[in-house]
Amino acid sequence: MLDELSIKELTALYNEKADKPIKKFDSKSKGIARIEKLMEEKKLRLGADDQWMEKHNPTKGRKTPVEKAKPAPEPKKKKSPAAKKTDKSKSRRFTPDMIITVLRVCPVKRGSKRNPYGVYETGMTVKEVLDSGVVTSRDLNWDTKEDRPGGAVIEINSPAK
Repeated sequence: MLDELSIKELTALYNEKADKPIKKFDSKSKGIARIEKLMEEKKLRLGADDQWMEKHNPTKGRKTPVEKAKPAPEPKKKKSPAAKKTDKSKSRRFTPDMIITVLRVCPVKRGSKRNPYGVYETGMTVKEVLDSGVVTSRDLNWDTKEDRPGGAVIEINSPAK
């Protein structure tokens, strides 16, 4: 019954029954413990016949415990079938049939196990490089940037028709 009361209601109950009033309890559990101790000392009991409970009944007019409403999640947007790509080319800037030209050879750091620059050969397509599994579309984007340290490593152009 006491655990249904708020801290404010517990404080009011304690102050009504105790000789020395308090401002508020630190926590609900401490409030319940102090009220139970006070009731033992004064040989009081709370029940339906208690005037305070009739006046301050926390469940009066309340059907269920108060819960904060959670906002409804937004529905996910469905992608159209045309938006799905069937190949491994995830890059938006490059199509799988674009041709790679090597501009400069980058040295591999000593002790490195991975050499992504060893995959690039002039005349390869973007699809061939991505299918190798060593380079990702992010790597392609980075390796074509002019403002990266040392400049661009590769250039990617449309295929000649």
